[in-house]
Amino acid sequence: LFEDAALGFSHTLVIEKETKRLLAFGDNARGQVGVDPATTTTVTSPTMPKGVDTDETFVKVSAGLFHSAAVSQTGDLVTFGCARFGQSLQDQEVGRWRPSDGSRVVDVACGRRHTVILDEYGRVWTMGENKYHQLGRSIVDGKKTDGFPKLVDGVLGKKESGCVAITAGWSHAVATVKRGDHTSLFGWGRNDKGQLGTGTTDLVLEPAPIFETVDATTASCGSESTVVLDADGQVWGTGWNEHGNLATGDEKDTFRPSKFTGARLVGPPPTRSDGSILFAAGGGHFISMRI
Repeated sequence: LFEDAALGFSHTLVIEKETKRLLAFGDNARGQVGVDPATTTTVTSPTMPKGVDTDETFVKVSAGLFHSAAVSQTGDLVTFGCARFGQSLQDQEVGRWRPSDGSRVVDVACGRRHTVILDEYGRVWTMGENKYHQLGRSIVDGKKTDGFPKLVDGVLGKKESGCVAITAGWSHAVATVKRGDHTSLFGWGRNDKGQLGTGTTDLVLEPAPIFETVDATTASCGSESTVVLDADGQVWGTGWNEHGNLATGDEKDTFRPSKFTGARLVGPPPTRSDGSILFAAGGGHFISMRI
């Protein structure tokens, strides 16, 4: 049994439920499984990444196209795989990081070529490609990659921002912010398919409020889309819809939040007696289920 799992382009990361160990398998041509690609390009069974201690435990995994990230139970960020665009701390080797003030990392989300990190104080850090401002911070001296985590611009780069969760698409990212009883979403990055739901295709240069007309509770980014669950158990989406992945009844992209059509997907918000909702967007599809 597994506690958490993440799928990259052709590799998989899992955390064992009983032991909380980090395991990986699949394509390792760029070191994304955490073993030396010079000797092993394909790993066919769950394997512990080289450089991870056998007794080390983990709470979260995320996979990019060709890179991997995990959060240890002690609050370290661990990355491995391709670092061509700075999305991993070290190229094809296990790297470790936490903020210089010693705060714990609590969440991580991998995009196609970038990585988004959340610490215990609600601060959001990013690293990797910044061609479309998916790092949520200014491009300095024309440099569109950054291989070291730095804080995003704006309120999410400050302590006590209220950020509690992050999710990333290919070149955009969305953060869930809770202040008191109010939940809101902030998004940034590429928006050419309408994936941030602003009504335009303009880049969003730093974290800014999105989905303001929706009483959102959580979000998940597809490759070029974003889906949101609202407080009434309804699902909304925006962005790329070529495969009908936003359930609009057609295959046209949407540029503002649109409620999913068809059967009510999950019903009212769950209570303690009727379980929880699993909710996730894939590259070109979406799934929601009650457990």
